[in-house]
Amino acid sequence: MAAEPTPFMKLIGHRKGLKILAIALATATWYYIRELTSFEETFTDIPVEVLLPDGWAIQERSVNNVEVMVRGSQADIRALNKSQIRVQVDLRDYAKKPQPVVKLDRSNVALPRSVRAMFVDPGEIAITLDREVDKIVPIRVDQLGQPPDGFDIESIQVTPSSVTLHGPERRLAAVEFVRTVPIDMEGRIRSFQLNRALMAPGDNWQARMDIDRVRVEFIIVERASRQDFTNVPIRAMMPPGSSANVSFFPATVNVSLKGRTDMVSNLSARALHAYVNCTDLKPGTTESMPVEVPIASGVNIIAIDPPAVRVTIRERAP
Repeated sequence: MAAEPTPFMKLIGHRKGLKILAIALATATWYYIRELTSFEETFTDIPVEVLLPDGWAIQERSVNNVEVMVRGSQADIRALNKSQIRVQVDLRDYAKKPQPVVKLDRSNVALPRSVRAMFVDPGEIAITLDREVDKIVPIRVDQLGQPPDGFDIESIQVTPSSVTLHGPERRLAAVEFVRTVPIDMEGRIRSFQLNRALMAPGDNWQARMDIDRVRVEFIIVERASRQDFTNVPIRAMMPPGSSANVSFFPATVNVSLKGRTDMVSNLSARALHAYVNCTDLKPGTTESMPVEVPIASGVNIIAIDPPAVRVTIRERAP
């Protein structure tokens, strides 16, 4: 005859349905939590930071940026910013091994605690080290285009004019100058100043600079041309109603002009007039008087030769 179930067995049998329900709830909860934390996203162009031993610099590297896949909850993934992802390679113990190849994996990635790294691509980085030295080089201004026609860059002033580089000895030996970030010159007709960042001298190697920005001053002037006109006839400016006879010695002058190229080149000898103001002179007088030449705005007179002429005024014969 079968033994009678103990009170404990009766309790278990009585709660069999509850046990099944608890197991089902636990399973559903596990799948729910797994679903919440299984979102993945890949972040590209994450820079690789290299920690170097004292006195060493990177001569060449196979990788500058990597891709990092991270996993976490949907909310945490959406809140993650690329700047919060850091990939570091520690070479401070590699001083005796100047050409290390370092594996890249999850251990190289620093992330907020709410997410975790799954993998890094590419999975390794090759780095060539060299002794670090200093070198002073001049700064060159990199410009895009030119000012509009009729305007020229007269001078460019950079302050400071040089930068001290700290980097691998063999790389720095080939560096002759450092450029600024390009400056657009299109449409500029006036002098101006601005601050501009400096561009690193190399892409696959690192160089530190003692300054990262410079002051650049451009002096822009209108393009000028010179034009000489010879034997320009002199005219007399007389008071209204005057019938006096005026003569000049010499009767012509030479005129030299300077101004905007487009304006000066369009001038002709016929369009140029020289005159003497004779309104205050009386008939029967002879005097030395200055010669005047009216010109348009944008053109300057360099010289009038001679600057003065002898003027003789006589009464006109009846």
